[in-house]
Amino acid sequence: MLGKTLGNDNLWFTTVGGIQPALNPAPGLAALFEQFAQGQLLFVPASETPALIARKSPPGQPLLDGVAFNTITPQVVAAIVRLEPDSPPALNPRAPCVPPNCSPSLKGNEGIVLSGTLHDLLVVGGTSDGTENGSPATAAWLLDVDHNAWEELSLPVGGRPGHVRAAVYRQHDMKTYLVERKDAKTRLVRYLPRDPVEVLGALDEDWDFPLSYLAVGDGGDLVFAGSAVPTGNEDHVLMCHAKNAKLHTLSVAPEAVPGHVALGDTLGPCLGSIGDDPGPKSSLLARFQVTHSGKVVFLGSKHLVTPLLGRPLVTADAVLVPVPSGKLARLRHVPFDELALAGEEHRSDEDNNGEGRNGDGDEHGKGNGKKKNDD
Repeated sequence: MLGKTLGNDNLWFTTVGGIQPALNPAPGLAALFEQFAQGQLLFVPASETPALIARKSPPGQPLLDGVAFNTITPQVVAAIVRLEPDSPPALNPRAPCVPPNCSPSLKGNEGIVLSGTLHDLLVVGGTSDGTENGSPATAAWLLDVDHNAWEELSLPVGGRPGHVRAAVYRQHDMKTYLVERKDAKTRLVRYLPRDPVEVLGALDEDWDFPLSYLAVGDGGDLVFAGSAVPTGNEDHVLMCHAKNAKLHTLSVAPEAVPGHVALGDTLGPCLGSIGDDPGPKSSLLARFQVTHSGKVVFLGSKHLVTPLLGRPLVTADAVLVPVPSGKLARLRHVPFDELALAGEEHRSDEDNNGEGRNGDGDEHGKGNGKKKNDD
């Protein structure tokens, strides 16, 4: 993931090793980022983690980290690649597509996902007028990134995603997962090119944030993240406070930090603190397991006091979220255990008694980890 620190011109990129500065960005990369920031181009990151892309890519092939996508043309104008899993990003320009292969016509609320292992870009969903009330697009579009050639994929009536808020490709089942707003509900759906769209269920109403993200980990875990829009003026500092041999996470003002440190409190949340951060609910993380039979099981959620600066990274046992740290950026490490439901064990595909089935229209809620019937 590529980003920019708040309030200055430093570029950074994210790997499982943390946030690293791009001290000497490749020629054209800084200018390209300005086009991202100004909305002239859309940065579409690869859905897979850097480690998974490295494992699945042929030896010696540059690792596809993302693409610069012109939504007006539409076409991929450049690929952002890495020579090694933890090397800085470099720019690989693409030749322009030749009409009539430059399709489709975009309205701004489509799901656009990139597979760094397949080198395919999928555009699915969206509406005729760019709002959640418009008519859903009648087709999805698949782009061969290496050759800039589009293929149109018809969608059946009744199985067309509408206003898409987040999308991600899951390499483990080769399906795209979408968060869409349709019929006054926020729903989780999934799509395999040339197959009907599956409705997995409705999300809790209090998960409705201005910014939404989906991410997939190396192990196949699906994480939904919602966030308020970062302002650059976030002033909440999380600290771990020890009282009567018990650890408790506090949210304090920056000017109060020295006093807390003097009393023995430490910076950052207490490790293993299950449940929401104290303070305002500026963002949310929710984790799902996709079983071998395709069932989607909700495993827990957690509200964070800070907004997110971009899509999370998901490892084998934690979610890494880019958050503001003053005018800088840092990765916050949120172990899966902090998202787990208190007092409830994770259930396997064999013992979940049929919960989390596809297409049942139920609601993914946070209360007891079970899906609730709409009726």
